[in-house]
Amino acid sequence: MNILPESARVRRPAHRREHLDNGLTILIIEDQRLPAISLTLLLPAGGATDPPGQAGTASLVAGLLNKGSRRRDADSLAVAIDDMGASYSARTGRDSLVVSLAGLSEDFMDLIALLGEITLEPAFPADEFHLLRQRRLHALTRAMDQAATVADWTFSHGLYGEHPYGPPLSGTAASMTNLAETAPEAWHRRLFVPAGSCLAIAGAVPAEQALKAAADIFDSWQGTSPPPVSHPDPVPAARRILLVDRPDSPQAQIRWGHLGISRRDPRHDAAELVNDVLGGGGFSSRLMQTIRSEKGLTYGIHSGFSARLHAGPFQISTFTPTASVGEVLRDIDDLVGAFREGGPTAMELDDARRRLVGGYPLQFETATQVAGQLLEMELYGLPEDTLESYQDRILAVDLGQAADLAHDLLHPESALAVVVGDLSAMGSAPADWGTTETVDMGLLFSARTGSC
Repeated sequence: MNILPESARVRRPAHRREHLDNGLTILIIEDQRLPAISLTLLLPAGGATDPPGQAGTASLVAGLLNKGSRRRDADSLAVAIDDMGASYSARTGRDSLVVSLAGLSEDFMDLIALLGEITLEPAFPADEFHLLRQRRLHALTRAMDQAATVADWTFSHGLYGEHPYGPPLSGTAASMTNLAETAPEAWHRRLFVPAGSCLAIAGAVPAEQALKAAADIFDSWQGTSPPPVSHPDPVPAARRILLVDRPDSPQAQIRWGHLGISRRDPRHDAAELVNDVLGGGGFSSRLMQTIRSEKGLTYGIHSGFSARLHAGPFQISTFTPTASVGEVLRDIDDLVGAFREGGPTAMELDDARRRLVGGYPLQFETATQVAGQLLEMELYGLPEDTLESYQDRILAVDLGQAADLAHDLLHPESALAVVVGDLSAMGSAPADWGTTETVDMGLLFSARTGSC
């Protein structure tokens, strides 16, 4: 029986949770250990909400928020941030857009006012739009020289097709080129609303002061959430392999996987545990032990479930000398197939439990880390005891349950493989892979496959 020492147990993080009348959730994590504060505004709308043919819009919105407000231009906003020695970031995920400001707690009132100005009053200047769009187009062109990026994008498009999880978050050359100047403002007006959004204030500011300031700045924020758009998960396809030719490349990038689970799936944490044995646990994982340590076919191989609002991918990523592609694909097939049928051993499962349970407290060392954990709960609507019960849930997974989960969640019969490398040096794909298709890298950016 696995017993967790009290000293290693993660308790429910101390925090205060309030709601403004407009639907905005406020999380306050007071921590007086350091004179610092972080503000994080999470919006439950990310790349998956980009309109059809406009992949990259949400990412462009994130990039433009600090490029001018109704009161100040981009340079003035940058000076305001620099004068406080603060840090600013805005990033887009598949399911969310997150804006963060961090600085000294003595500057809290100025920081939260600045966050409100940047997020609620963006001007989306035309010159900044065109400049950022041009930079994105250059970045997309450069990305095509990165085999790993091409492999990831090809895998995502091959797995999801026209589903919103298919396009790169940054968009494609086609979607960026055709994007109207008014698109970011339209996206912001439609989706940047308080209902469902969450503001986390973490650090050395009294809770009452933090709540009052949040209400003063954000209570006037209005807007109604648009009706949710249904996006059924793609129907699993038969086994197939997509090949992307990169002449003279000595290495080949390989992606292997299929649809996984959503973050709300009650099996999520146990799935992480099982995957830790297969390919998530570093050098001790089966994939690393066989394909790297025993055979020397790669320097690294990793697997993981990317859990999202809807079913994310289960993906194995690696690279190998081009001539070894067929052998690596066969080894992945064999290892995943054997693991699906037999599950982990008792020793493997026990080691994985120790890694996950023992490392869990490290995710709560700072108030900002606690805020991140709480924001994930808000985004995905997870149960209130999600954080403090995690270790017990991991320890409760027995050998039979782990084996059942491996069988239920791994599907080599419908796997998609992607190989990016010199096809002339690769030889033939394994005979049992079914459909084999060669993909033209240039077409990844065409109007027809603009959602890649």
